[in-house]
Amino acid sequence: MTFQKDEFKQAAKDYYFLRNKDYAESPTLKLIGDRYRLSRIQRNVLFRGITDSRTAALRKSILLTEPSGIYGKKLFIDGYNVLFTILDYLQGKFLFIGNDGLMRDSGSEHPKNIDIVYFKRAVEIAAAFLSKYPAAGHYFFLDSLIPRNEEHCAVIREQFPVEGIPFSIYAVPSADKKLKEKKDGIIAGSDSEVIDGTSCQILDLPRFSLEERFNIEPFDMAVYCN
Repeated sequence: MTFQKDEFKQAAKDYYFLRNKDYAESPTLKLIGDRYRLSRIQRNVLFRGITDSRTAALRKSILLTEPSGIYGKKLFIDGYNVLFTILDYLQGKFLFIGNDGLMRDSGSEHPKNIDIVYFKRAVEIAAAFLSKYPAAGHYFFLDSLIPRNEEHCAVIREQFPVEGIPFSIYAVPSADKKLKEKKDGIIAGSDSEVIDGTSCQILDLPRFSLEERFNIEPFDMAVYCN
């Protein structure tokens, strides 16, 4: 695997060192990426998988370590963030754990053409997992500008509602903005902007769902950040 070769290992260590020295993200990524001749995907993994130690610790401090933490609380779901991560795994793409403890994919943007069969299965996997942990409500937020948004909302309405648990879905211009406004409850997702802008606890729904369904053990970038 290209993410465990010596060149990438050293690149990750150097990137982490410079991030802890408060070097800016983008110039540091370019410097390290060019120095070690990293591919676009490898650069994305560094960018999405390694942050400075202080930020990583802050994120871990609000990250739920057990899904039972959602019992009796409202769960606000970053729809595309959660479902696209599960969908990426189903399509065989590389997933990993960042040094902040959150699972992410190696992509840099939302896919433009979403296979609806995989999307439906991603919804089913998330719903099946959450059916075991009764929350006070499931509230989906999806970015309305994503192509075929209305079809995706319909799929979620058909498959997701868990018996006895209130359910709502909102198509909004910016799911991130709406989620950062929440002051209580649990947020499901791994978007850094949302996590860094909220005081709510975070549920890594894709990680819990995939680990339970497929017994996966994603590569952990923290091994390069000691």
